[in-house]
Amino acid sequence: SRAETRLTLGRRGVPSPNHAFQRGLYADQLCRLWAVFPRERTLVLQYERCVVDPGGQLGRTFAFLGVDPGRAPSIDFARRVNPARGPKLRLRRDQVARLVHCYAAENARLAELVPEIDLGLWTGREA
Repeated sequence: SRAETRLTLGRRGVPSPNHAFQRGLYADQLCRLWAVFPRERTLVLQYERCVVDPGGQLGRTFAFLGVDPGRAPSIDFARRVNPARGPKLRLRRDQVARLVHCYAAENARLAELVPEIDLGLWTGREA
């Protein structure tokens, strides 16, 4: 597939699977989803926006589902649920630059498909 040939990242010359990269092709994933489910029956949330505005994004979710936000239990947004365990992979600057370059066209498609996505929240993020 087109996505499979875009990038192979590796450490010390050992190629790694493209699986993680492919999971980041959000426009492709949304197009596949919308081929099966009507667009108006889906809500796209951005992780980074949920982190900076959890209450607002929960409100969007309630509105989308037709749920009265007043009936929701009190939620402690500061409490971590299911935190990641184990070491976090750190990418070199050149790897980050390569990923930014390789995702650029896909992210432009994503911004056209879902204008409420804030690509600026991804700028300068290092994995």
